Amino acid sequence: MSITVVSFFLGCSSDSKTHSGDSLSPENQPISDTLTDDGIVKTDKNYFIRESSRPEMLVVGKSFETTPESIKTLIIGMNRALLDDISSQKAIINGAITVIYDKMPVEKEKQNIWVGIPLNKPLKAWNSLKVPAQDYYKVQTNSALGETLPFWKSVSTDLADKVSNNKKTWYLEMPSSSVNAEMTSEITNCNLFISK
Repeated sequence: MSITVVSFFLGCSSDSKTHSGDSLSPENQPISDTLTDDGIVKTDKNYFIRESSRPEMLVVGKSFETTPESIKTLIIGMNRALLDDISSQKAIINGAITVIYDKMPVEKEKQNIWVGIPLNKPLKAWNSLKVPAQDYYKVQTNSALGETLPFWKSVSTDLADKVSNNKKTWYLEMPSSSVNAEMTSEITNCNLFISK
């Protein structure tokens, strides 16, 4: 069960479409106001934005009417029960723990926040939310899951003229992982996804 717990928190959020410049880390990116090479939309000292696509996801979990500051508490509070049900119902984890906001997160502002894990099938006693396959602006931050609130305001300003107002905008937050010298996963940053 400890391996499942580790994979729950350290799941990898991969994109279905990558660009030739994806091997560049934020440290290797030139700092400038705007870049358009290989899908990179903007870089900043604390994050960079690039175009991305994600496949359809079935995210199994629960929704909460709460503030963005409570994300870590929500994850800790529900992880054991969700992991136990994933194991007992023989579901397959298809991605990292995912936080889905109804709207752009704002400090101390209550909204409907969905917390769950992408799975191959629904689970009894849990709700499911289908996130459609679509194009996103992927924002790679240097912050951990649940600590990205300072980035959302900056990102919303950077993308104000790019996000469509004609359809539902999806706001996702997912951890990203990397492998260290001992070949074990470690969370190095958190990705924000805002649908185009």
